[in-house]
Amino acid sequence: MRKRKNQTIISVFLIFCLLLTSCGKTGQEEIPELLEPVSINAGYHPVQRGNIEALTVVMGTVVPMPYCHFYPVSTVISGIEVDIGDYVEEGTVLAYADIESVRKEIASLEKSRELMDAQDETDQVIYDETVKQLNYRKKAYLEAGASSDAEAVKTQIAVTEENHRYDGMLADIHRKKLDEEIKALKEIEAEGTLRAYHSGYVTYIKDLSVSREAAAMENVVVISDMEDPYIELKDWCADKNYRTLLGRSKRIYTKFENREYAVTELEYTDDELISAEVAQQYPNVRLMVEDPSMLKVGDTLPIFYSSGGKTDVLMIGNDSVYQEGEETFVYIKNETGGQERRNVELGISDALHTEVIDGLTEGELVYYKSDSVAPASYYEYTVEQKDFLLECKTGYYRVADSLSYPYCAEADGVLAEISAPQGTAVKKGDLLYILDNGGGRAALEEANNAIRHAEKAYQEEQKSYDSQIAEKKAAIEAHKNQEAPTATDTDAQKEYLYQEEQLNCDIQILAAQKSLSEKNYNYNLEELKQAYNDIQSGNDGSGKIHVYAEEDGVVTNVPHSQGDRVSAGSAILVLQCSAGDKLLITADRKQNKRASAANIGQHFTFQYDGKTCEGVSIGGKGLEGKYYAGTVDGEVYITFCNPSSGGETQFYASVDDDTVYREEPEAEITYAGIQVRDCIVIPEELIYKEHDSETDTDFWYVWLLKDGELQKQYVMASDIFSGNGEVMILSGLSAGDVLAGENGLETGGEE
Repeated sequence: MRKRKNQTIISVFLIFCLLLTSCGKTGQEEIPELLEPVSINAGYHPVQRGNIEALTVVMGTVVPMPYCHFYPVSTVISGIEVDIGDYVEEGTVLAYADIESVRKEIASLEKSRELMDAQDETDQVIYDETVKQLNYRKKAYLEAGASSDAEAVKTQIAVTEENHRYDGMLADIHRKKLDEEIKALKEIEAEGTLRAYHSGYVTYIKDLSVSREAAAMENVVVISDMEDPYIELKDWCADKNYRTLLGRSKRIYTKFENREYAVTELEYTDDELISAEVAQQYPNVRLMVEDPSMLKVGDTLPIFYSSGGKTDVLMIGNDSVYQEGEETFVYIKNETGGQERRNVELGISDALHTEVIDGLTEGELVYYKSDSVAPASYYEYTVEQKDFLLECKTGYYRVADSLSYPYCAEADGVLAEISAPQGTAVKKGDLLYILDNGGGRAALEEANNAIRHAEKAYQEEQKSYDSQIAEKKAAIEAHKNQEAPTATDTDAQKEYLYQEEQLNCDIQILAAQKSLSEKNYNYNLEELKQAYNDIQSGNDGSGKIHVYAEEDGVVTNVPHSQGDRVSAGSAILVLQCSAGDKLLITADRKQNKRASAANIGQHFTFQYDGKTCEGVSIGGKGLEGKYYAGTVDGEVYITFCNPSSGGETQFYASVDDDTVYREEPEAEITYAGIQVRDCIVIPEELIYKEHDSETDTDFWYVWLLKDGELQKQYVMASDIFSGNGEVMILSGLSAGDVLAGENGLETGGEE
């Protein structure tokens, strides 16, 4: 939008002199009194009806209702059976978990659970024996006459009891969480699949080429119901900031086809909001209109939050109001074309307008002052309703298949054999390649050394416990042979009385710790042996690692040859498991810095070789920091998508021309980054911006041609809804209004 600079080109003094020499009063004041600095430009505004309110404007996007499918615990995904763009019925199998990895995880957690029980038993023994020991000590102090020492031990007993109670509560929480995780994994083991709990279109699947492991609550598949749209505020989460905005708002509305429609919040449940608050993971705000049929998936709507005011009242511009003493007045245009002063009663005001309570009627022309310079030479533009499009163009795309899995080198080494060359159709379990890392025996020996080291450490620990127990038993024997101190020797009595009982408590504690040490060793030994077996699997001892297909598919993209040296993590081949026809389109930020991915459901044009075909956005790659809240079978969930690279600027799409999938021609893709249907849109060169330095506020205005005269008309606009040389007008203009555009600026003006 262009910024109109104020210009002072007429002498204020000269105007003042001319006014003094004009005709005298005739009962009506013909000219305005010079209560304010003389304006360069002046004119008349009609008294009109409108809204006076303080507004916050945000962008809402019409999206389909999402249904998230996920595992409640971390799970390795064996395969995904659906693709983006597929329509699936409720009950359809969406994905499979890797049951073998699930079973291993269950076994590991159950061992952890057993170890936790052993730890609890040991802690209980230590607590019981410690309290017993402290009670013997207190009794000894009391019998020896050391009452202050006995009181200190009493306090120590109370602290020990409280610590044990607190530790027990933490252990119960940990135990419960572990039990829930084991239960969830067993349910996955029994079913092994994710099934659709709602019919709809697949709009997101986890990219298994990044990782096969899905974190707890990570979305594996998202299904969207295109018949159930709502408005989403992508830049607002249902957090305290939004609650503050909502608390200030007296009404919320949108404009559709240039008419106002009330908007209400599509609320999350209290349990969902509590869960979001606890996790500090807030879903986006959802809104709804009374008639959802007016919503079209992919569209954009301005959402207005009004913090107070009045609607449909008589109003005039603030630049028409004068004050003299206690009187408020304006100047109106009378029947003879002159001006007359009119006292008025005014009400509330906003940044631009003031409510008229009495003194004026709708349609009367009211004088206003302005320092803005009207175009000296202009062309006429008739305002009309049309779609506002923030058009994005790009030529970046590729035919994509989200069910393709890369196989990467497990370690640095040499490709000893490529068993499945490019184009080979393989079955799950077929050998793909052999990687020689030259360290097979060393890795096995290292794992074996870890087992031997653990065994040695365990034996030394056991010897230490045996030694300490022997020392305590020797102390008991020594105590039995010790002569009892006299009743007057308090310090000696404190050390002598109930010494055998206290030493027996120490022995019981050491025995419990020794037993726990054995259980810890057995647990760790099993873990180390499992690690050894994992290394040994596919390792013939010479450093050659055999890699097998984990799914059926066709080998593609083999960038290396047999004998090539590769580094750990480098791609060896890609296994393509289905041939889904869809495009992955990337926004071109060089052409448009505001370019982003097209919204789901948005249509676009695909032009190549003089041909044009139509396409539609069918899914995305996930967004960083976006969370979903919902309730499935009575359980609240907060889930997320693990976005692939380019998530914010890439989207999946389909086109109605199969040639595109086969040939991948060079093309120009045009889509709407923002699309608002049937609204007031004008060329950018017709709108001006001025800045109020006192309030640090920007205002937008146009030159309205009315009855052959130019009127400065303030309008509501937003940088959000501007681009490609056009501006969407949120309020202040109607279809049929005629605007003046400065000649020579028809192709746009300065930013």
